[in-house]
Amino acid sequence: MKAFEALQGIDQPQHDLPRPEFVIPSIVCIAFAVELGLKALLYREARPIQKGKSGHSLVALASEIPNDVRVRLVATLGIDDARFSEALAFDDRSFEKWRYAHEFDEGISADNEFLHRLAKALITEVVTSAVPE
Repeated sequence: MKAFEALQGIDQPQHDLPRPEFVIPSIVCIAFAVELGLKALLYREARPIQKGKSGHSLVALASEIPNDVRVRLVATLGIDDARFSEALAFDDRSFEKWRYAHEFDEGISADNEFLHRLAKALITEVVTSAVPE
């Protein structure tokens, strides 16, 4: 989550960033912070954590989160579950895609605002929710 904290000042859409060379590193860091936040939730809940390539999939990681936790995350984000699933699918593997952006021939996209909001919601969930006994 330190990566997320370091990016607190970069809440603008990527086309408004004062220094475009920070776009790729900022998305890599926030996407990795989200991935780690999801893994922290799974660890706390004693759920399996995907290894290998699927370990970078936000969709795969979120699918393992217990429903009550997912409901709290969605409520914190102020969106419905369908929008949450859609946004996760859009940003799925963002860490991997943007980290290796130089290897892609086609364009890649990420919803920077959603990733930031999700990272904040994950911090709240991990830090403030009770740990199961």
